[in-house]
Amino acid sequence: MKDLSTAELQYPGWLKKLLTHPVKGLENYEQIIRLLTESKGSIKVYCEVAAIEGAQTASAAT
Repeated sequence: MKDLSTAELQYPGWLKKLLTHPVKGLENYEQIIRLLTESKGSIKVYCEVAAIEGAQTASAAT
């Protein structure tokens, strides 16, 4: 996390471009698997387990 934070400070906005496919909740694991195996444009698929209260997530920023 420290490396990601440092990189975001040095290169603002790059993290939003890297994290391309958010999936909300572990219960949507089938969507995660589908994106990882079938999608050609998936750079980084990630699961939002829970939003940090009061913080803006990468998916909310786009």
